[in-house]
Amino acid sequence: MKKVCSRGGFTLIELVMVIVILGILTAAALPRFLDLSGNAQTTATEAVAASLSSASSMNAAACKVKNGGALPSITTCGGAVALLEGGAAPNGYAIGGTAPSCTVTHTATSTVATWPMVSTAAIACL
Repeated sequence: MKKVCSRGGFTLIELVMVIVILGILTAAALPRFLDLSGNAQTTATEAVAASLSSASSMNAAACKVKNGGALPSITTCGGAVALLEGGAAPNGYAIGGTAPSCTVTHTATSTVATWPMVSTAAIACL
């Protein structure tokens, strides 16, 4: 009796089919991943705007509670940057606008987000 030797492996056609299927999946998924950097930059700019809005609101609330004191007087959009940790805007961002409607712009991509600033001048915290 002869023993039949069977080699386990893939044929050339099976390998080509796997490569074609992977190519189709890549072509379908790639556009979704290419747009993620734009979405990430928009979200980061909105996060900086939310941080500034929160900081100005907290400063105004503290001003009302403490009735002035050693709190910084914030009357301009650019002045609200002093309320952030380190007292400066994050690298690559510019703060603009006129209170109460302020803007944050990412300088490299020109992504803009707006935020409402609570001025301490409006509540007589000077």
